[in-house]
Amino acid sequence: MATYQSKKGDYYRDSDGKIWYKFGDLDTDWQNTNVKGNALPSYVTGNEVNKDTKQLTPAAQAKLDAEAAAATAAGKLTIKLTNPTVPAKSGSYRYPNNIKDKTTDYILFEFGSYIPPYSGTAEGAAASANASYDKSKYQNYNKSANSFAPYPSGDLKPVILYMPQDIQTESKQNWNGKAISNIGSAGLGLFGGGNAEKLNNYRIGEGLNNAVKALVTGALNAVPGVGGNFTLNDVLSTTQGLVLNPNVEVMYDSLELREFTLKFKMTPHDGTEAQTIRNITQVFRKASMPSYDKTYDGTTTDSANLQGSNVIGVPSMCRVSFMRGSNLHEWLPQYKTCVIQKVTVNYTPDGAYATFGDGSPVATELSVTFLESKLLFAEEINISGASY
Repeated sequence: MATYQSKKGDYYRDSDGKIWYKFGDLDTDWQNTNVKGNALPSYVTGNEVNKDTKQLTPAAQAKLDAEAAAATAAGKLTIKLTNPTVPAKSGSYRYPNNIKDKTTDYILFEFGSYIPPYSGTAEGAAASANASYDKSKYQNYNKSANSFAPYPSGDLKPVILYMPQDIQTESKQNWNGKAISNIGSAGLGLFGGGNAEKLNNYRIGEGLNNAVKALVTGALNAVPGVGGNFTLNDVLSTTQGLVLNPNVEVMYDSLELREFTLKFKMTPHDGTEAQTIRNITQVFRKASMPSYDKTYDGTTTDSANLQGSNVIGVPSMCRVSFMRGSNLHEWLPQYKTCVIQKVTVNYTPDGAYATFGDGSPVATELSVTFLESKLLFAEEINISGASY
């Protein structure tokens, strides 16, 4: 179960039975209400947590689970983003070295194995995470992304980087204009309204006339010298000074996966930070590459899988989280698990080659392009709180 991060409005009861509530975003923002009993003050609107661990009490957890189950049973989607567990400093690469504290804005990158969407691994992980997955087509679609788990060890440690200058999100929808003929318009009206009487609006004689003209067009294109380029509009315009009414309607076609690029310029202040910068760039390069060993988990490769293999392993996935302290940043977009499309490392970002005495560059620029692994739908956009 994911670690719960207390929020503004949560509360606990001390040994005297008095209610304390969280009035801010910091872990220290707790205040005594001097109120006892079961009745909560109006400004205490959150969940009850343990006084010491600040984790949900069993009763509060059961209440949330019951609400989620009721929403699923009612056919409603409950879109709630969970805060990732921020890794310890010793278990991650960070630039700058002192970037993470309770009020800092930063980006957390976590790497894990690709889970094929139709594999038994995805099915099993989804079922163990939520017993109601089979009841929701939405959850079934997202289960491989939701089953993402960071590598517990190995070279591909989590990376924490500062907020770059250019942060934006783009959602692209594909709409197309389509020309609809008279008969097509009548047919669509029939299907759309369920009323066969709409066929009376279609002029049969005109439709037959158009069909005849189409045959004439085909015959003209067969004449030597015409070149097969004549259309019905060419015939009408050259003989009658008319063209067909295009009768264009705009129609929705599809949505596209979100793609975004993040760029970081890193300048080391000492030898340790120079090595950290190199580690960060190597992690992104390594995570973007396929492997000879399809079971590669960021640690070691089984040499037996390198002998005459006809297949290769899919590159690692990456979870990108825009953070504020230990919480997801509510003012910036979040993304489902991503793939790394492109990694660019520039060792001369200032236009000239320059290194320190040990050979490390005086500056390194890292650019990474990500592609979200799942489509985004309207129900997943939250008006308030953390949101995709």
